[in-house]
Amino acid sequence: MPITLSNTSGTGNFRLTNNNNSGNFSLSTPNLLLDTYSGASMALSLRKLRDAYTGACIRVERSSDSTQQDIGFSGNFLDTDALATFVGAGTGTVVTWYDQTTNGYNVSKGSLAAPRITVTGTNQTLNSKIAINFNGTQTLLGGVCPNIMASNSGRTFIAFGVGNVTDTNTRLMVFISGATGHSQAIRRNSTAIEAIAYNSGTYTDAAGINPGTSQFIACTQRRSSNIEISVNNSTNGATNTTGTAAYNNPIPVIGSFNPNSGPSFAWSGNMQEVIMFAVDPVTNTNYRNDITTAMNLYYTTY
Repeated sequence: MPITLSNTSGTGNFRLTNNNNSGNFSLSTPNLLLDTYSGASMALSLRKLRDAYTGACIRVERSSDSTQQDIGFSGNFLDTDALATFVGAGTGTVVTWYDQTTNGYNVSKGSLAAPRITVTGTNQTLNSKIAINFNGTQTLLGGVCPNIMASNSGRTFIAFGVGNVTDTNTRLMVFISGATGHSQAIRRNSTAIEAIAYNSGTYTDAAGINPGTSQFIACTQRRSSNIEISVNNSTNGATNTTGTAAYNNPIPVIGSFNPNSGPSFAWSGNMQEVIMFAVDPVTNTNYRNDITTAMNLYYTTY
């Protein structure tokens, strides 16, 4: 009979299984998320998502002397001991959040204010797990990421975000900018988490569910003919779009809208994970449910 042991602190989850009731046990670790689900074009997280990834998780600047340092993983989770040693009693801001795919689509603060991961020596958390805190004036910006969406005529994608927001103002979590269009892939507007597709001058707004100020897992599915957002695996259904998706030289922005002229609609709340898949939801019909469910096994959001 299988026996599962899990560490609720988020470090060192493992499974111990009795083979054929023989009294012999084998120790194995579950597959990481991106080892199970292919097609990720950008993967930002405070946990490890791909076994073959050997880079750092985040680059942090400490307030005491403005020194920066990469912080990696301990096992499959952010090395919070290394973070505490580096930042000390001050504040640590995230100046780069590293992409765990092979694309290298990192996002960085550039000339803008950086979000915080520790404040006066205390880690920022959401639902008992470490988080990056945005206070309504901060953002992280990527470079041109040509493969962040599928190369089909609809420039389709599936985007996931884990976090919360602290008010009912319009707030951008994931924004994909382009020379002739954009997608507000995950945003908060009034009480709902929603998504907006821009198609040749026409906006299509798909509203989702209201999570309040609690942690949520959001998923936007951008198809050639419609857009749909789910919150904690619940959806109001797809909304039809018109025209052709217009994206030239797409740039991912985490935490605001149009940061080149100063961030607006800036996120006020926490983020723990942002993952984009350059796939077509029409052919990847199980991604929303399966990946949201897999995320929820770790985050226990709903």
